[in-house]
Amino acid sequence: MAIARVSGQTPTSAGGGGITSIQVTLPQNVVAGNAMMGVGKSRGGGTTTFGDNLGNTWAVDVSNTTDSNNNLAIGSCKSISTGGSCTITFSTTASANTMGLSIMEYSGFTGGAALDKTNSATGYGSPASSGSTATTADADELLIGGLTTAGSATSVVWTSSFSELTAYNSSGRHGAGDRIVTATGAYAATTTFTAGDERCMAIATYKMVGGGGG
Repeated sequence: MAIARVSGQTPTSAGGGGITSIQVTLPQNVVAGNAMMGVGKSRGGGTTTFGDNLGNTWAVDVSNTTDSNNNLAIGSCKSISTGGSCTITFSTTASANTMGLSIMEYSGFTGGAALDKTNSATGYGSPASSGSTATTADADELLIGGLTTAGSATSVVWTSSFSELTAYNSSGRHGAGDRIVTATGAYAATTTFTAGDERCMAIATYKMVGGGGG
């Protein structure tokens, strides 16, 4: 397996003010057989969901709603069944005064992606960590990290070999990062930033369907 981020598929969007959903339209057509992963932030509680205009199947793979200022979800469409021009919607059952969304597309998951390990943690200030996952099942896996804060963090730097996917957006108050690994391990998504805010971080790891582990 050779997991790769599809060029150009790292948009970000943010909004606020009594909204219940936010959308991102990817800059190029998505390809059937690839996978899409998303990081969504909402503020105000509620249950969150992902979906798209092509009728592809999405799931929320990890979420943390213990802090109403930092409702963070990582979701995925693990195998795109219908390709084409794609608009993804992130929704909440509550009226949120802040929402943010980042969506990425990945190739290389032969047979589709499968969720492997997750973790999430809340706290205050920098540095921030999702906490480590249990040991991953496969050597080759995609790691997705998400960050939200209650306020407007600045100078966000992704650490632990994560690449920044979308720069932290002070309106949507979220950011996203990824890492592609080639060895099993217990992984955490981590960042540093300048702002003493309540925050939440989460991580989800993805392997190929039928890959190692149960």
